[in-house]
Amino acid sequence: MRYRRATQGLSCDAPYIPMRSLGHVNRRHHEETCVSHTGDFSGSGDARGALRLRCSQCPVDGGTIHGGGTANMTDLVAAGFKGVSSFGFEATLFSDGSARGHFDCVDHMGDLPGYPGNVFGDITRWSSNADGTLTLFVTNGSLVGTHGGFVAHGGLAFAVTIQHFGGAGVGHWTLDFPGVVSPFNGGPICQELLTSGQIVVRWN
Repeated sequence: MRYRRATQGLSCDAPYIPMRSLGHVNRRHHEETCVSHTGDFSGSGDARGALRLRCSQCPVDGGTIHGGGTANMTDLVAAGFKGVSSFGFEATLFSDGSARGHFDCVDHMGDLPGYPGNVFGDITRWSSNADGTLTLFVTNGSLVGTHGGFVAHGGLAFAVTIQHFGGAGVGHWTLDFPGVVSPFNGGPICQELLTSGQIVVRWN
């Protein structure tokens, strides 16, 4: 099945978006001002035919984002440890930068002790970033250490950034706790590459 170029209502500086994640829209409305690269592809779930937008008079009308599946924590795996997570999130993104949704991620038993455990909370804000990523902000999150670690019922702020949309081997996201970094590479405490499921965004 062929997929047409989708351009209407896509936000400025939007990240790479698998074209199969974009609903039916009017291809003429902002075709020349919003699209810098397109391609046709069959819906195989890989990165071919990804669409990148430039910020040139593109309206921000909001949209929805959702994701779920399993992922490997790449910094742990690179260091020779097991690091598997199950995650899920869904949010409505509004044009004023506010958001309404929920995020949840659970580290599997057997992962390296000291890692977060079950971290979750409501998504209240979002941003589309100059580097092509998209960030979701949780301002009153909770953490339950599955290895007997720290427990906090609310009051935690963290940010989830989507570097790549897509499925296994393509989708990638990170979770940043202020002041808490990976002991292996100094990056965000959670650096996740999908092994199943997908991450999708749809713009209004």
